[in-house]
Amino acid sequence: MTSTLKVDTIKTTSGASEIGIDTLKTQEIKHTGGTTGLTIDSSGRVSRSVLPSFFVNGTADWFDFGNTFTQIFKTATFAVSTDHNVGNIYDASTGNFTASMAGLWQFQCNVYSGNTGDVQSAWKPYKNGATHRHMAGYAVSNSNDSYPDVTSNLTWCWTLAVGDTVGIFMKEDCYGYHCNWSGFFVG
Repeated sequence: MTSTLKVDTIKTTSGASEIGIDTLKTQEIKHTGGTTGLTIDSSGRVSRSVLPSFFVNGTADWFDFGNTFTQIFKTATFAVSTDHNVGNIYDASTGNFTASMAGLWQFQCNVYSGNTGDVQSAWKPYKNGATHRHMAGYAVSNSNDSYPDVTSNLTWCWTLAVGDTVGIFMKEDCYGYHCNWSGFFVG
């Protein structure tokens, strides 16, 4: 037998909004509007139907930004391709991710650099338009040969408020085709 219980608030007899439940058996948890939020399969695995996330990669050749930090993953800087953008949280025209929910977010960025012989190319994630706690990634070559191509990766978590923005800024050289950036809501 299947039944549906729809309530806005569960209160105890004293009026408190919290209630203890020892065991709750369900396969889905839905919003009162009908959208499924969580699905639990028979082995206990939980999936979320709408998990805000994005993945973007460059689709351009070499760029040399010189010694100025320049925002990348932005169409005005170089061409980008968005693999997915669940929740419309990444904007290619600004190059920014914007938090749609308050909580913990995880990001990953990979940059490929070094075409013009620079020994080191730095890049930084910016939070709300400024560097945050001196975080940086460095694509470093062990020699200053003519073209020391290197890759740099950084993974981090930030607690963000609704509307906080994140962007990736880089100086020196960047090969767009081998650069990517992604993020998702943890909770």
